[in-house]
Amino acid sequence: GNRAIPDNANVYFAAGSVLRLTPGAAAESERVGGLISQASGAGTIEQTTGGVFTLEFGGGNAAGNFSGNINNGGAQTLGIRKVGSGTQILAGAGNARGGMVISDGIVRLEGNRGFNAGYFTNVDNVPYTVETGATLVLAGDWITRSNSIYNVHGGTINANAPNGNVLYVNRLNFDVAPGQITGGFGIRSGYFFDPIYTVSAAASGSVISANVGMLDQGAVTTNLVINVADGANVN
Repeated sequence: GNRAIPDNANVYFAAGSVLRLTPGAAAESERVGGLISQASGAGTIEQTTGGVFTLEFGGGNAAGNFSGNINNGGAQTLGIRKVGSGTQILAGAGNARGGMVISDGIVRLEGNRGFNAGYFTNVDNVPYTVETGATLVLAGDWITRSNSIYNVHGGTINANAPNGNVLYVNRLNFDVAPGQITGGFGIRSGYFFDPIYTVSAAASGSVISANVGMLDQGAVTTNLVINVADGANVN
């Protein structure tokens, strides 16, 4: 039956359990604490009605480890937002089209994927936004797709997968405040796209302490465009 989850309450998923999100037509959100799978792969979160919906987790500075799936329904647009100072591990998969915002704390994406699959499996142009004081850790091969969009709004992206297949970038936007990208394996661009990196005046002083490279696709020609606002710099 229908239940309202208290704000900041942890949500525990047993094997086969499903949390169905059924908002109305208007854009809505729901805040919970940590997302916790009680067995490997346990739990599904899916939106079944409405249009745009945001699931906020990490309320009350909770931590969690969720290895289940996060899914849209047919025409729905489900997004997820990390709040609170805790660490949330996401090691499953999904097809949520609304992307991910990390407003506080740490989100750690784990699990090695197949070629160009990503956490949001085969969903194109997924935006990942990392706000001031927050961190996104990419800890799995092909954990994001080659056409992903990264908005570094004062936060940190740590790109450090075991075998180096990580942080393939279509669009990289430093904005709002200085941010940084760290990790030994760095950034790769050029899988059938012309990548664009942008640094706004507000984000001057952003740091990329990882190597940057382009990928060779044979007959496919790709170009890297870097736009830096007047007076801004990136180190």
